[in-house]
Amino acid sequence: MEDELYHFGVKGMKWGVRRYQNEDGSLTSLGKKREQMLSDRKIAKKNRTSSNKANAEYSRREFEDAKTRLKLENQKKKSKRQLDLEKKYIDQGFTKDEAEIKAYNRDKTEKILKVAGGITLASAAAYVAYKHYDRVTDRVLKKDSGIARFTNDIHEPNDRAFYAAVNGHDMKRYWGLYGHQLSDVGPVYYKAMNAAGDIKIASPETGRKVLKNMFDNDKKSLETFRYVIDDPEIPMGAGAIKQSRMFAKARKEIDSGKIGKNTYDAFNTMLVNHNSNQQPLNDEFYSALKKAGYGAIRDVNDKKNSGYFAKNPLIVFDTDKIDVNKMYQIGEDEIHKHFIAETAKISAHMLANRYAPVGAAFATSLGTMKMVKKSNETKFVSEYRKQHPNTKLSNNEILKIKDQNSHA
Repeated sequence: MEDELYHFGVKGMKWGVRRYQNEDGSLTSLGKKREQMLSDRKIAKKNRTSSNKANAEYSRREFEDAKTRLKLENQKKKSKRQLDLEKKYIDQGFTKDEAEIKAYNRDKTEKILKVAGGITLASAAAYVAYKHYDRVTDRVLKKDSGIARFTNDIHEPNDRAFYAAVNGHDMKRYWGLYGHQLSDVGPVYYKAMNAAGDIKIASPETGRKVLKNMFDNDKKSLETFRYVIDDPEIPMGAGAIKQSRMFAKARKEIDSGKIGKNTYDAFNTMLVNHNSNQQPLNDEFYSALKKAGYGAIRDVNDKKNSGYFAKNPLIVFDTDKIDVNKMYQIGEDEIHKHFIAETAKISAHMLANRYAPVGAAFATSLGTMKMVKKSNETKFVSEYRKQHPNTKLSNNEILKIKDQNSHA
């Protein structure tokens, strides 16, 4: 029998580098923090008290900070962005060590997002702009782009606004979920179209500005819409709670004299309604957008509230730029297959975002959600230190208080 030597390393460990053990086998400082984290995590999993959960989160942060400190010690030169962030965090009351760790992590995440999203994050203002990028940036649906629609009406007219999918993700989502819903009514038809020319897509913020201008110049339309959202006649499915909250916030905005984000989102959602009160508002809004050079808007409801989690759902109203290629009935087996697949994806999506911070629903990457969470934590620590100027608590000790309150 031959002698064989097996080496079992730690995931992520480089040859010749001991991350958690000294040469004599004893734990390094980082190794001790890791052991503490694993121990606290095990305790919290076994006994899920608010105190145990907070302890587990605290030891995790301590371990992550220790890993970052090790990287800082091996860093040859700090970037200008890193140095600027350090100064910012020190001004907010963080210690030099805490500021260095926070700046290093923030700088690293921003660089990842820059590569992934093609967006330059050169300042705090740019970071805020990135968080709202999807909401404030107009887009263009290029000529010859494919457009899909699912409907029960094989004879529906081609000259009225319609809801559409323009990418593979959304097409499968509507094929499965909306197709399943339509199949309860009757045969489901797939309408294949393409853009006959470039179609400019108004961002939600652009749509809000056009809506505000419309309401400013037509007070009667504003009064009608205020009446409409008091009792919205739209189907409320998986997103009923979100939609109800949105309508309540929209009413408050209107009552305070504002046409804000919630008012636009509520109006956007109500575009699905074609009754005698809402349809004239729809036509007036689409006409105003056309005059501004737009041919489509984002469907805010299916992106945020309805439970479809669509990526870029559109409402297309410039039908002069649409060519219909074909329309055919979809088999029930096809619909069922997509329904099962998309339902599973949504379940996984909801599970993955169960602990995502409120306000980060627009985040399309884990990196962005992580940054938003870190930003919220920084605000909490800064506020705490303002209220307790003589505190000796560390950043992680203050966040432990936050965790204890949130888990209570």
